Amino acid sequence: MVTCNRGAQDGAAWLRWIAGVQPDVVAMQDVGGWPKMAALTPDVAGLPHVIRIGEHAVASRYPIRRTVPLAPLASITFGPLGYLPCLKVELDVDGRTVVVYSIHIRSPRSHFQSYRSWDVWRSPNRSAALSKYWIEQQRVLQMLLILIRTEKNPVVVVGDLNVPDVGPLYREVTRTLQDAHREAGQGYGYTFPGDLTSPLAGGVPWLRIDYILPDHSWRVVSCTVQDAAAVASQHRAVVADLERK
Repeated sequence: MVTCNRGAQDGAAWLRWIAGVQPDVVAMQDVGGWPKMAALTPDVAGLPHVIRIGEHAVASRYPIRRTVPLAPLASITFGPLGYLPCLKVELDVDGRTVVVYSIHIRSPRSHFQSYRSWDVWRSPNRSAALSKYWIEQQRVLQMLLILIRTEKNPVVVVGDLNVPDVGPLYREVTRTLQDAHREAGQGYGYTFPGDLTSPLAGGVPWLRIDYILPDHSWRVVSCTVQDAAAVASQHRAVVADLERK
């Protein structure tokens, strides 16, 4: 299985890499607003079954039984999210349903811009304004975890969670799910920034925010990150070999 935030992936490098991996399932996030991804074709990695809803796309060797877009109600956040944080896809894997959750939690980049505003700092409600993103991130992830825990079929959660592999949110996620990199990964598993020409990178990726998270009905055989061939790509893809226990 492969997961990738495709938002700024170098197209040629991606095609060469994915052709070599030959995965059974590819889940992609952040494909909605990018012209080069506008015409997603059924031959993604040579896979015959493709579904795209909003910014999410899933390509599979196995038939797709059902898709369910998942977005939290406005009442649990600060109003409408304005984006689709998760696409649930049910696959028919040799007669058995396997559920894939493709997740992309909003990036904190735009939220950080509020820290530059003097109006926010002098506001009597500045604490709520400055913590708005982190509250939303926590609530969205908690809601999705509640849904994931109710699943009766094997589950694999993938995507760009915008959560580093430390801290309370990561611990909450991994109480329910395995982290494929922690189970059988190689190296540090850093996926961001993938573009080493970016001044943010400092010459190396230094953050792990893209994950493959199977439930405990799976054994993780291996887990690796797309190599430096991912030229000019904000995120590097993650690939894991999973087998049913």
